Amino acid sequence: MIHAKVIVILYMLLAFYSPIQAQSEDTEQLIITEAEFDLEQEILNASAAGLDTIRFQQATYIRETTINLSGISNMRIIFDRGSRILLDDIYENVVEIRDCERIEFWGGHFCHVQPPQQGYCYGSVFALFDSNLISINFCEILGCGSIGFFIKDCSSIEIANCKIRDNSTCAFYPSNVDKLYIGDCEITDNGELFSPGGSINHLWMIGNTIANNGMPYYP
Repeated sequence: MIHAKVIVILYMLLAFYSPIQAQSEDTEQLIITEAEFDLEQEILNASAAGLDTIRFQQATYIRETTINLSGISNMRIIFDRGSRILLDDIYENVVEIRDCERIEFWGGHFCHVQPPQQGYCYGSVFALFDSNLISINFCEILGCGSIGFFIKDCSSIEIANCKIRDNSTCAFYPSNVDKLYIGDCEITDNGELFSPGGSINHLWMIGNTIANNGMPYYP
């Protein structure tokens, strides 16, 4: 876990993230567009400044482009409970992580603004390439077209305490992945659980709720 240097975005918040914390999801959401506040740039700026934790207040963040994180390391990215990160482009990935190491995501509901009808294949929610030691925790990965997690040429990936549902092709699409841990997640109503397309060396699935995911393909 990474604790030393912290940047807090928009509001000063002192407690670390916990799934039972903070603002109610029933409160009226602040809507923030990419033009007003660029999540990607704030994360990159924090990394360049040598900070290792960045925290975003509860809001709905609407983006026109993918959050592209490339070549950064040792960063914890926290969204307060009830935050939504929505991409207004169904052909692109919501979050893309490439050539990164030791990145943690905590919290947040990730989706496209207008998910296509089931059966159509567009962008993934999280797409990981050539990365190591990536951890995604307490996130909602909601039906946004094709794939919940596309993971290619990565190692030591942890997905824990997430809700992964309504992705029309599959929840997970791994390709050449070494050490994938999926624990205490709710994985429901996806086209498939796993889609063929590669290989996994060392897969752990522990304490998950898995239901209504089409054909149960395990790579």
